[in-house]
Amino acid sequence: MTELPIENLSYMKAEEAAEFWRRFEADVSPDDTSAADETLAMGLPIYTTERDTPTDHVIRTWPGGRRELLLIAEDGTKTVVNASA
Repeated sequence: MTELPIENLSYMKAEEAAEFWRRFEADVSPDDTSAADETLAMGLPIYTTERDTPTDHVIRTWPGGRRELLLIAEDGTKTVVNASA
């Protein structure tokens, strides 16, 4: 399989760029939850977004399953907008 380094992305032909992004998306597939599972097992929350998450917001999920929609201000301040058990 041919390597398609990201450094060459701006020089790739359309077919090569499409293949690069196909491989990239497969590599970062949300199917691998091992890092998130490890973080939750340590008692720490994970931060994610979903397709319908508003801009400047993230979802914080705690090990017990509690989910909070957070608004992130420019200074990094987090405000809980909505929470569910």
